[in-house]
Amino acid sequence: MAGLGTAAAIALGLSQLAYLCAMATLGVRLALLARRTRQVPELLLAAHFLLCCTFGYALQGSGHALAIEPGASRPLVATLLSLGHGASVLGVASVLAFNYWVFRRGTRLGRGLLAGGVAWLVVGYIGCAASGAFWHGRPEGLWFWLLYSGFTAASLWTLSEPLLYFAALRKRLRLGLAEPLVVDRFLLWGVGSVARFAMLAIGAFSMLSMSGDTSDLAAIAAPTFLASGLAGIVVAVSYGLAFFPPRSYVAFVAGRAGSRR
Repeated sequence: MAGLGTAAAIALGLSQLAYLCAMATLGVRLALLARRTRQVPELLLAAHFLLCCTFGYALQGSGHALAIEPGASRPLVATLLSLGHGASVLGVASVLAFNYWVFRRGTRLGRGLLAGGVAWLVVGYIGCAASGAFWHGRPEGLWFWLLYSGFTAASLWTLSEPLLYFAALRKRLRLGLAEPLVVDRFLLWGVGSVARFAMLAIGAFSMLSMSGDTSDLAAIAAPTFLASGLAGIVVAVSYGLAFFPPRSYVAFVAGRAGSRR
């Protein structure tokens, strides 16, 4: 893309590849875990990582990047964006269901957040499809921003719940009433979710900065993907340590907790 040198272009590609590989790996490992344990939370998270953070992210990025190219095939753009946003809607709906199941199950607030979030996503997707937003691929218009804001609102719920639990468990940890690794996992899940929100915020800021000129679009898109990829690495590392911590990290957390006593 225009506006990036060779080194930055390589960093862009590597950051995107690292993020996608990490998300796909987490999704597959969680799917295998869900198959073994037959637990709903693992299945919902696997769907989120695979549908939203892997397939949806890759297809959306490809579709929007293609849309700014002169002479781009509009049917191909529409196909990529329809499939990409559709996968993302299913993936984000899965994490909304996870939030409800793990943190707010049976509560009126939880039911309201889940139903409202899913309805928001579905209406935004249908509006984008009906208005031609997927055909032209430009990040503009009521329906596009309605759908994008739905993704963003879902990420706010996703980051708030683990951080709230972390704050509560941290107080218990000081009294010896919580396991250090459990507390650390909530923190990592929250940090990863904050980084995921940052990816959405970076994308929104960049899209709002676009003037519509082709060269301007290309120049903005490249650093956006680069910054998003770097935030994505934070997501990947945080989520990886939260759900599948290596023995060395488990020992580190235990040692750190012991040194504070």
